[in-house]
Amino acid sequence: MAKTAKKARDPHPDEELAALDAALSAALPPLVVLRGDEAAVEGVFDQAKQARLGLATKPTVRSGVAVWQVEIPDEPGALARITAVLGEGEVNIEDLQIVHSPEGGRGTVHLTVAVGSAAGCAEVLTRGGYDPIRLA
Repeated sequence: MAKTAKKARDPHPDEELAALDAALSAALPPLVVLRGDEAAVEGVFDQAKQARLGLATKPTVRSGVAVWQVEIPDEPGALARITAVLGEGEVNIEDLQIVHSPEGGRGTVHLTVAVGSAAGCAEVLTRGGYDPIRLA
């Protein structure tokens, strides 16, 4: 003889909302206190945003920057190779952007380095088989 499982009673929507409200109230006490005060809630979120913006930010390069353009093939490992060449040459990359060619098969890397590293960056890239062009 097969046993029939008792169907659990689905909670009433009002019960679900009350449970959700209680859980959120426990997890987010500062916002619960501000409930109904849109300006205060927006202020809390703005403070949180400002705090996040200050986390793990890179210090500003005070001496200026140099930007190099380098063509690379559009293939797996190409970006790893050029960054490895720069790393081995002890050139620190301040910023990097890749622009893919609409024709495919190649891309252009824009490398930003501290201006004091500009000459060394060009030498390292040239020794690594690249043809850097200084943009700035």
